[in-house]
Amino acid sequence: MGRSIGGGDWNGKPTEADLRGAARTFVLPSGFPPADVQMLQKVTFLAVVFDAELESDPEQVAAFFLKQAAENKWQVKMDRQQTEYRLMVFCDGRLARSVELTVKGRIVKLYGGIYWESNRNSDMYCSTALQ
Repeated sequence: MGRSIGGGDWNGKPTEADLRGAARTFVLPSGFPPADVQMLQKVTFLAVVFDAELESDPEQVAAFFLKQAAENKWQVKMDRQQTEYRLMVFCDGRLARSVELTVKGRIVKLYGGIYWESNRNSDMYCSTALQ
């Protein structure tokens, strides 16, 4: 049974190596995994994050990640769009795969990450019980 701090779900907490390994399976539109990932660690979550700049149509970039999610059977948890901004979150077991796209002229700035979140109310919370 998992620990509970403030109602959090602490089951399935990955190691840093697990998160970095998951990041290597996240393919960018270039065909390669993110090259420079950084570890983030807070009280309720762990993450490896990366960023990239792409000269591409933002709809094509979003379609690329939606296709990747379908091929890997990641559940689409969120797909929120605004003018020049899109946030997609996919659940892969207990891990959330996040893709944030911001359009600046002809450049699409991508901020992505693999998150493990214990806060059940967070956008990045994923549970195998929900899938």
